[in-house]
This record gives sequence, structure tokens and C-alpha cells, in this order.
Amino acid sequence: VTYIVTEFVDGVNLSDQLKTLETTAEDQFTLLTRLASALGAAHELDAVHRDISPDNVLLEGGRLKDAKIIDFGIAKDLDAGAKTIVGEGFAGKLGYVAPEQLGSYGRSVGPWTDVYSLALVILAVAQKKDVDMGGSLADAFDKRKDVPDLSAAPEELRPILAKVLQPDPANRLRSMDEVLREIATAGHGDGYDQATRLQLEQAPPPKSKVPLIAGRAVALIAAVAGGWYFTRGPS
Repeated sequence: VTYIVTEFVDGVNLSDQLKTLETTAEDQFTLLTRLASALGAAHELDAVHRDISPDNVLLEGGRLKDAKIIDFGIAKDLDAGAKTIVGEGFAGKLGYVAPEQLGSYGRSVGPWTDVYSLALVILAVAQKKDVDMGGSLADAFDKRKDVPDLSAAPEELRPILAKVLQPDPANRLRSMDEVLREIATAGHGDGYDQATRLQLEQAPPPKSKVPLIAGRAVALIAAVAGGWYFTRGPS
């Protein structure tokens, strides 16, 4: 029997808390640091989430500092070529996707795509509601021609958001490491929380990605075979 074990997170959904969540500038930097560190770890494994939004962030115990990212259901494997489970078409939630996910800028999806979506999540927390990024495809295209209004964000956070919400991926911060460096430059810690720093200090040297890719292939074959088995019935 093939199965997946995932952690149970006893907490609340960020999307459900937006209207009532009271945050300071430091709280928002803490959340940005936490989520950027997590996505950076995923990117190291060549997985781009592509669906970063408040409803895919759980707050364990209701605490921003213990936020966790969920639902890698449409994550793109950068090592697997162009094909994904949803092809090259639109994927993600319309209000939080990056311009390239809508077909702009050559559909160049990468870590910088999650960078853009993460910034919209932080901006939503700052203004206590979803950012108005268009309710239709045509409107969404238009809203992504410029950096959205950042006036609701704390003054010290706005320069970072401006850098990560550039419409053109080439002009945007390209990685979560760059985002974390900007946080450190802004004087908010060193860009990493204590747990992340400890993990980085204790991490073994990088290994070849060949075993990882092979492992993914085995896992995929097992998952597909398992699904085929269960749909065939007793025969």
C-alpha cells in the first residue's frame, strides 16, 4: 500500500484571520522571514509552489512566527522539463499569481514567481484584506502592469515589497535568499529565525541532485501505480 504521511498542523488558516489579525511591522517581517525561509528550502529542491496565498498558510496555534506553508498540489518541478500536472496553462489563485503565470514575460516561472506571490500575501496581512489584483483575467493582466499600492504596508517594509512586486521577473528579486538579505539589510535580524539559522548551521554539504531526481521518479511511479491499483478493484 502506497501512502503519504503529513504533519497535522493544529492551527488556523491565515485567510480566515486577515480581517481580524492585528500585526506590527515586526510581525510582518517575522512572517515574511518565516515563509521566505520555507519557500527557499523548497526551491533548493527545485520545487516552485506556484499557489502561495493566505489560504495556503496555516498559523500553528494562531501564531505568525509558527506559520507553515501547505498544498504543493500544483508545484512545478524545475528538474522535470516543461511538463506539469496542469501543463503550461494558468495555475494558482487569480488574486495572488505572478504576471508570468498569466502568460506574460514568456511564461518564465521560477523561484521569482513565488517571490511575487509571497509579497502579495504580506501586503494582504498589512492591509487586513486580500489585495485587489483583478477579478477577471483581463483585469488581472491590467493590475499587474505596475507595482500595486503599498501604502498600507509599514514604511520600512515598502522598499522590499517594491522590489519583489516588479511586474517583469527580470527586475524582481530572483530568489528567497535575496529576499532574506533585504530583510537583514533593513535591520530586522539576519533574515532568518532562530530555528532556520540552526538548520543552516547543522546542514550537511549539498549532495548531488541525481539521487533526489531518481527518488522523485520512483515516488511518482509508486503514486501512479497505487492509484491504478485502487481504481481497478479486486481483479
